[in-house]
Amino acid sequence: MNLNYDIISLFLIIFIFYYLLFIISNKHVVEGNSNGGLCSGFTTCSEWPYYPNDEKLEDPQCGDNTDTCEDEIKIANCCIRHPVQMCQGNVEQAYSDYNCDRFSYLDMPKQNAVNLPVKCGGGVTSTDCWDSGIYSSGHAKGLGGCLRDHVGTCNLNDLPPKKGASLCCTDSKEFVGTKDRGELITEAIVTYMNLLEIPNKNSEEFDNQLNKALEYLDTARKNSENTSNRDITELIKDWGKGYGMCMGNINETTDFQCPGSKKPIAYPFITKGESEEECCEITGMCSGNTSSTENVICPENMHLSNSGSVGRTVEACCEDDITCRGNTNIYLNYDCPVSMIPVLDADKTYGNTEEECCRYIGDMEPLEIVPSFENETIQGTISFNGDFLESVGEEDSALRVIFEKNFKKDILAILNKERKITIIEEQINIKNIYSGSIIVDFEVEPEITSGISITKEYFSYLLSGEIYFPTIELHTIGSVTNISIISWDNINYWPQWIWYVMLSSITFLIAITIMI
Repeated sequence: MNLNYDIISLFLIIFIFYYLLFIISNKHVVEGNSNGGLCSGFTTCSEWPYYPNDEKLEDPQCGDNTDTCEDEIKIANCCIRHPVQMCQGNVEQAYSDYNCDRFSYLDMPKQNAVNLPVKCGGGVTSTDCWDSGIYSSGHAKGLGGCLRDHVGTCNLNDLPPKKGASLCCTDSKEFVGTKDRGELITEAIVTYMNLLEIPNKNSEEFDNQLNKALEYLDTARKNSENTSNRDITELIKDWGKGYGMCMGNINETTDFQCPGSKKPIAYPFITKGESEEECCEITGMCSGNTSSTENVICPENMHLSNSGSVGRTVEACCEDDITCRGNTNIYLNYDCPVSMIPVLDADKTYGNTEEECCRYIGDMEPLEIVPSFENETIQGTISFNGDFLESVGEEDSALRVIFEKNFKKDILAILNKERKITIIEEQINIKNIYSGSIIVDFEVEPEITSGISITKEYFSYLLSGEIYFPTIELHTIGSVTNISIISWDNINYWPQWIWYVMLSSITFLIAITIMI
């Protein structure tokens, strides 16, 4: 019996000793002698952009003496984060992953995006790195190209979009090129199966996914060495493509290769085409670019000088609209018909037609009419309601003389009524009077000493509409007509017969010279 007690006592001693060791061991874990579940054993804190929090090395990673919780919890409990936004893999709410959908040619994150931007120093000389030093203003130093006048730290979202994308993103084609044939085919099938869940089969999202799946297959086929591509061919057929497309055809020799530095259009694997116009991006043009955002939009009062020309700026692609008058190129000025004059502010009015650029003289504002001019003879015709023989009489009759005298009296009263000009009787010449009611052709000549005469515009303005001539006691049928100008100072207004006389004279002189 004593032996049994001895055995039991020995067992109890061993059990107590083991239990004490267990307690001590656990106590040591809590106190940091073992780092199984403590922050000191969390190696991720030494990975950029984190570094260990020295004040929490002896704290538990997960809060329950284990190391089985998520890394996000461990990072929050154990690490200090450099004040920098990473391209991908941000776990802090203040930082978001960089969006690579801003540019079609950089459409997915780089494979090492969780480690970008890198930390400056240690041989890293790139401007795409983060300097964790602090400026005197208290702002953290940021990436090259960041603005310095904002509040807070300078991060990816403070970079110009193209710079941020070049740092964080890559072309999906570059990513695809790193995978082997089997991985690419798998990626293509997964992408195709996912697009089947897209409800709108006519959406850009659907086209993008289908084009991407076919691009994976095309790359897998190009990566094949001495391998039958029947599996790839069957997939392309099943997906309803592979014939007549810009790229990715079953017969690869029918793929269209864009010349020079031109890039294929956005979706070459699902777009039918066999020419540069159909299959290649149009870029760098004033208009007609594949991406309409590249087209130059001319500002107000300008238009495209040549929609098919190369150019990216307003200066290269646009020219001023044509104004009615006052263009630098005088041949672009619109010449109004004889019976009309340019609209007010014609040099500021855009147009090149009679409707846009011209008006009748009667439409002029009184204040804009210049009443007098030098060395111009103004001719016109006035028609009256009345009996010709009763009012005018036969030619060379006393009645005709009286009518002409009274006509001049009335016309002088009308022309001088606003006192802006003084026309005298000697300036009025009656050229002809004939029947058909009563029709008078007359003219106003320049004053013989001063050369001053009435302008065409003022002449037309004063004789517009129906007018009563009190001395001859007749009403006009309407406004003065057949207005013309004879000006010896202006060759444009020379009468037509002058040219015949000059031509005949020159011909005669040449003939005489030859005969002599």
